[in-house]
Amino acid sequence: MPQIKVYDEIKLDCSVDDAWNILTDIPQYNKWWPKVVNLKVHKWYTDIAGTEFQARPFGGKSFSCRVVSILTKKEIKLNYFEGIYRGEGLWNIESKENLIPSAIKLIWR
Repeated sequence: MPQIKVYDEIKLDCSVDDAWNILTDIPQYNKWWPKVVNLKVHKWYTDIAGTEFQARPFGGKSFSCRVVSILTKKEIKLNYFEGIYRGEGLWNIESKENLIPSAIKLIWR
C-alpha cells in the first residue's frame, strides 16, 4: 500500500483549554464533524487513552482510530488500525502563551 502523509491546520478563536476540551470530548464529535461523516464511538475512556471510534464518510470507505496517548493540552497520538487508512496520527495544539487563537495541527502518516 502506498504511504500517504497528510497535514492540515485549523486556527481557532479560542483558548488552548477550550480547544483541548473539544478535542478530548470524542462522544460529542458528531456535533462539529462534517455531517457527511458518520461517527461511532466503540470504546470510551474519560482520560481518552484507549478510546476507539470509527468514521464513515457518506459514499466513502470507513476507518477506525484508537487514541494511543495524550500529552495534556498539547497532543493526541492516534493509531489508524482498521479500514482505508492505517498508521499513525498526531493532533497538536499550539498557542503562544495560551493566547487566542489556538492552532490545531492534524498530521496523518
